[in-house]
Amino acid sequence: MKKFVFLILFSASALGLFGQKEQWADSVIAYSSSFGVPYYFWSAEQALGANNAWPSCGDIVYAWASSTPDATREFLVVHFETPAPPEKIEIYESWNAGAIDTVYVRKAGTNMWTEVYQATASGVPCQILTINVAGIAFNIDAIRIAINSPAVLNWNEIDAVKLTSPPPVVSISNKSIFEGNAGITKIKLNVSLNYPSDSIVTVKFHTEDGTATIADNDYTQIVNRKLTFNPGQTSKKATINIIGDVVDEPNDQFYVVLSNPQNSTIGNISGTATIKDDDLPRTDNNLDAIHPISIWPNPATDVLHIAGLSTEMVAIEIIDIQGRKLLTKMANSLNSDIDISTLESGIYLLSYYNGLELNTIRFMVD
Repeated sequence: MKKFVFLILFSASALGLFGQKEQWADSVIAYSSSFGVPYYFWSAEQALGANNAWPSCGDIVYAWASSTPDATREFLVVHFETPAPPEKIEIYESWNAGAIDTVYVRKAGTNMWTEVYQATASGVPCQILTINVAGIAFNIDAIRIAINSPAVLNWNEIDAVKLTSPPPVVSISNKSIFEGNAGITKIKLNVSLNYPSDSIVTVKFHTEDGTATIADNDYTQIVNRKLTFNPGQTSKKATINIIGDVVDEPNDQFYVVLSNPQNSTIGNISGTATIKDDDLPRTDNNLDAIHPISIWPNPATDVLHIAGLSTEMVAIEIIDIQGRKLLTKMANSLNSDIDISTLESGIYLLSYYNGLELNTIRFMVD
């Protein structure tokens, strides 16, 4: 039974499961010299892709070899298709190994190199030089291998270079949005991976009250919603409904919290959603800024009467609780009755713009 469990664990690791990414060098950026012409025996391109000389140990044509065996220091710089943070580097040295004394990684999109390995050259027949990398969270796209060729006699050949990265990190951003005077406005917080995974990545999110609360009808609660990143995707949106009103109040905030990552880890766990107030305050010079007109009856059945309009024509709109405009009419003090006989029973909003501001009144239809 122990042997069976061991084989399962080994297989999972070998296949790069649990969100880790394994990739082989895909192109050559630079090299000091090459025994073979490009893409031919012992050329630098022989170090690309998966190992095809190793585990054989010897002078094999499917590995890179420098033009001379021991004349000077040599180097090889290889590129990786998907920029990702390094966790482990494996260099397959298929003949006269041990000459590698320094290894660097390049921050993706820059020319900044960071040393991740240094040692004194010491010869062994063959080996996989394994470098466990710690403390580098940024994505890299290249590895530079420096070789003290004179220190280990004869050609020092490299068959392949593999980069293993930790599971991608999922994070959430902050976002702010104006509240709106009625209906629903959607706020969308960006949820992102630090690099595209080869596996399906999922994460759940929920909302938590701040100064904005569910009880005050500031937003619609999310309990346990899942986002799915298919292989290659790096960005999703956590969408929450904001409930509009005409109450003057300070800017409010609530939180969107990530949890339960699969094939990933969580970086920035919580995003702040800010609801920006866009309502006019009541002042001594504007006592009716929120409700400058009156309506009756309320609840209404067939006709809604409006008082307080000027002789100037203004646009009147009837909006349902989902924010859909159902009726638009031009009205003034001489023509202010609205036929609502076609509306179903429920709560509605009457909205009008007087040239300076948008005003809203809530009413009911029986």
